[in-house]
Amino acid sequence: MLDPKGWAPRRRLVALSIGTTLARAEQAAKRQSGSQNSTERPYPRLTRLSPAFFDELYDPIGGLRTILRTLAWDLVYQEFGIQRDKLYDTTMIAAIDHCHYRLTASNSILDRLSVKRSCEVYVLVEMAISGCQGPNVANLKDHYLGRFEKSIPFLYAASTIKLTEKQTLLNAIAGANSAAILRPGILRELFGRTLFYTQNVYAKNDKTKNRVAFAREISTALRGVEPRTFDPPDRVCACTKIIEHGYTRAGYDACHDDAGKLRWNSPAFWSALDLPVPAYKRRSRKGSNREQKSLPSE
Repeated sequence: MLDPKGWAPRRRLVALSIGTTLARAEQAAKRQSGSQNSTERPYPRLTRLSPAFFDELYDPIGGLRTILRTLAWDLVYQEFGIQRDKLYDTTMIAAIDHCHYRLTASNSILDRLSVKRSCEVYVLVEMAISGCQGPNVANLKDHYLGRFEKSIPFLYAASTIKLTEKQTLLNAIAGANSAAILRPGILRELFGRTLFYTQNVYAKNDKTKNRVAFAREISTALRGVEPRTFDPPDRVCACTKIIEHGYTRAGYDACHDDAGKLRWNSPAFWSALDLPVPAYKRRSRKGSNREQKSLPSE
């Protein structure tokens, strides 16, 4: 989910998990051996682990050599942190697409889904919510969505599942909180919401290259899962008028100049919504604590 195009992070996590399993087996064996000296019962005590563990995991990953060369958990957490800073924008854009899906059920004049259009609407929504200007549209389209495109349905679904009042499932995943992730029923809910979003929202944006193929891959991977409907986050639903207006020709023209460049401070756009032009506040992009704490939630 956090790095769908890279194989290295997954391999590291597998190696770390295998190493953790071996360490726990070693510790359990020492406790059970009691007063026996460690030299009296060397590694044969680990054979209580299933032979399949060694045949299907330990040996294929490269054995002890790979485990010793793998980054420690704290360094993996740092890598997760780099990705976490970028999740807010991605899930917010996904939420805007979700709202568009609901709006089109009652308003057939809205333009079709478009990654570029949703990125532009997101800049306007972010201005209305926080007064902060988001990244430029080119960066949003080419970098954020390009990096996470295969996992957007999973990321967005996870961002809408609240584990506590302050933590979502996506926060737990980005923080490598395995205890929260493995709660009973959590993965079933995650996969159900992911499948619903994939089939009803994500796949509808067929103007985006490879989007239909990715949606088909996700649906195939989740075959047998029952789709689960859910609502977009309240903070995005509160901006329904902006989304609706931004996806009409009149609204699009009102917030763009003659060259087609987005003008977030267009008086014509905001006055059409009976809203004041948002007061600009600078937004910190690096190490954004606000983003980490405020991933969209229900």
